[in-house]
Amino acid sequence: MSSTILFTAGAKGGSGKSTAARFLATYLRDHQADPLLMDLDDENRTLSRFFPEAVSVEIKKKSSHDVLAERALGGHHLLILADLKAGTGREVLEWLLDVPFEELRALQVYFVCVGSITSSPDSVQSFLNWAGELEDRVSYLVFKNLKDGEVLSDYEETQEGIEFRKALTS
Repeated sequence: MSSTILFTAGAKGGSGKSTAARFLATYLRDHQADPLLMDLDDENRTLSRFFPEAVSVEIKKKSSHDVLAERALGGHHLLILADLKAGTGREVLEWLLDVPFEELRALQVYFVCVGSITSSPDSVQSFLNWAGELEDRVSYLVFKNLKDGEVLSDYEETQEGIEFRKALTS
């Protein structure tokens, strides 16, 4: 039985990652999907505030990868929604890069990076840095959070943004 792990991504706080996770969880439940919710934001625990049943995981522990993998491989959850915290430096990204993506893919566990970007160049650059590191180990779902304006030139017009979008459509 395959399982998909959707996870929020980006080192920039305030881009709407946890809000996206909240709305996605609600949408999925309203449409008869029952994702396992995992709150990996050990600073804010935003997802747990909205969904007290969310499993809290501390990513500072290497064994937290095991919790994610065990839940995916257990066969009880076809869909897992994990809300990662905004990173400080490379801490969260480095934790994620340590996940054995290839081994899990061979066991039919797939990862989808849910990226939230705003008109802030920092949010776009942060997400593109993550995508540059994660490469094709994961699939991507990117949404534009228009809270600060509708023009996202760093995503739409920079060479890095254009190359990322081109790679998504190939």
